[in-house]
Amino acid sequence: PVDVSIHTLQSSSLRPASSWEISFPQGVVWGLMGCVMAFGTSITAERSRGTLQRLTIAPVTKSDILAGKALACFITCVIVQCIMLGMAVLVFGVRPSNPLMMAASIAVTSLGFVGVMMLIAGMSRTEGSAQGLARALLLILAMIGGGSVPTFFLPAIIQKFSLISPFTWAMRALEGALWRHYSWPEFALPAGILLAIAAVGYIVGVTGLRWGENA
Repeated sequence: PVDVSIHTLQSSSLRPASSWEISFPQGVVWGLMGCVMAFGTSITAERSRGTLQRLTIAPVTKSDILAGKALACFITCVIVQCIMLGMAVLVFGVRPSNPLMMAASIAVTSLGFVGVMMLIAGMSRTEGSAQGLARALLLILAMIGGGSVPTFFLPAIIQKFSLISPFTWAMRALEGALWRHYSWPEFALPAGILLAIAAVGYIVGVTGLRWGENA
């Protein structure tokens, strides 16, 4: 009277292979936050002490000086991510599903956080205000962007607010190359948003930055 059929259930490939694949992007965004705080406050400190103003007597333009600061921040962000990726692969057995996309994720994520750094530097007038702004703003953005708890565990209303956080898009770019198996068109959305953050942050930061010691 009972007809029993047996079917093999296939597990979804769009799942992380281990908890480390979730923790790795979270660790990356906290490392990037440290880079942003360090470089953002250093630019403000140099402006307050008159260092930036004295640099203007050198045979370089102001754009060259700021571009050098941005480049140093970018390289540091890339190094931090590469070190953490190396530890994830060698120690915890994490394997990116698309190594080329992972390299692109590291690049666009670094650029996005350079824009955040320049924005903080341009909005701050003293070293103390830069530190306070960086802590207050970045901690909130990191928390709603998946830095503490993955966004898919957050309430629906918080998930909507998380879309304003650069941490959200950094996490999506990294996860897309790690375990979400993004196609390149799918990767284009977080990558494009991070590049837009980089451009807007850099322009606003450069426009708002004051060079004089008492500006």
